[in-house]
Amino acid sequence: FKQKADGKKPRVWDSDRLRGREFVQFVALAYYDFLYAKLKALKATLGQPTGDKKHDTETVLKEERALLKWLKARSLHEVLGWFDAVEITRLTGKGHPAIKIVTEQTRRDQLFLERLGYQGEMSPKNAA
Repeated sequence: FKQKADGKKPRVWDSDRLRGREFVQFVALAYYDFLYAKLKALKATLGQPTGDKKHDTETVLKEERALLKWLKARSLHEVLGWFDAVEITRLTGKGHPAIKIVTEQTRRDQLFLERLGYQGEMSPKNAA
């Protein structure tokens, strides 16, 4: 976890900064562990029929199997890196009222965020 929680630079000027850095690293590790457990639970359910007619269509199950394959091929650090630069840009003006652009978002990304329980903004128009 040294590369992920700023542990490469162990030098600090005083003990208060050391304690602060250790505290932040501890909190980051707790979040990392929570997300790892959440992804493990998600992987166990992806691509499996649930008995819900809306969910159990071939299209949905195929998308879930593709997401599962993508998740199995990546570490948690790589998944976090993939979502590191996603941005939402809103264009305003007469020529393009209420246009929202989400960078680097695919249908797989939307499905991943939905299955994790994310309820923020997503743009289905821009999903590829």
